[in-house]
Amino acid sequence: FLLAGLGARRPLQLLGVALTSFQSALGEATLLALAARHDEGCVSAWSSGTGFAGIVGYGWVWLFTRALRFSMAACQSVAALSLPLLYVLASRRVTGADEIRPKRLGSFWERTRFGLKLWPTTGALFLVYFSEYALQSGVWASMGVPQPTKKHRQDFYLYANWLYQVGVLVSRSSGPLFPTPPSNAWLWAASGLQAVFLCLFAVDAATRYWYASSILVMCVLVGLLGGGVYVHGFRRLSVGHEPELAMPVGALAADAGIVLANVMGLFLQACLYEVNGIDGAAVPWRLPGCRERW
Repeated sequence: FLLAGLGARRPLQLLGVALTSFQSALGEATLLALAARHDEGCVSAWSSGTGFAGIVGYGWVWLFTRALRFSMAACQSVAALSLPLLYVLASRRVTGADEIRPKRLGSFWERTRFGLKLWPTTGALFLVYFSEYALQSGVWASMGVPQPTKKHRQDFYLYANWLYQVGVLVSRSSGPLFPTPPSNAWLWAASGLQAVFLCLFAVDAATRYWYASSILVMCVLVGLLGGGVYVHGFRRLSVGHEPELAMPVGALAADAGIVLANVMGLFLQACLYEVNGIDGAAVPWRLPGCRERW
């Protein structure tokens, strides 16, 4: 985490991003598997808490970099110094740790076959994560509303993602409203609509048809879809067969969507930069409609 904020060179910063992402993904898969040992409300509580974390994260950046005028390095340093204390306080709330016993879930190939059978749910998680992260990393990063200047791009990216997190919090907190998790058909419909939003935002970024602050309302809708598929997808996995294995498989599907989305985001951002006459984004391969950029 500190490497990302204090690294003197870009490779060190990217290493910090990679290490932080690895730890985050490992922690999420582990805690989701642990949540399967408790009642279904635990998954809803986890989903709501992680949704709130997104709002706090972007609010933290806004407070220190915009309101207090701190550098990004200072912003991240203060957060890093706060985390150990928060971890200690959180650990004091954990009870029943001595009751946890390891459980054998079959051989590697048995677990693999089991995971593949979960595609009706994990496929929806993959699609919704691919769509929203390609949207965030590729499309929103290239949009400057109302003008395609660097400052407007930075402002739009901050507020679009902040409002996205508001939608995520609302929908991830909807678990108690549904005694029974929605069907897989519902999950796929919501994920498909998220893919439609990806396409619509990409077209708008290229044509500037709707280039006003009011488009930020659509960012809330993106968050509602993403958070809804997350909480209800994992609720379905938690009440199915072998939930301790099914939950990490769901996390793996979501993470796979994120990885592919970030690769796609590089190309989307490069193409949209080119369409809007903005320098600074390049990819070493040719795509239809885009010049070869190095």
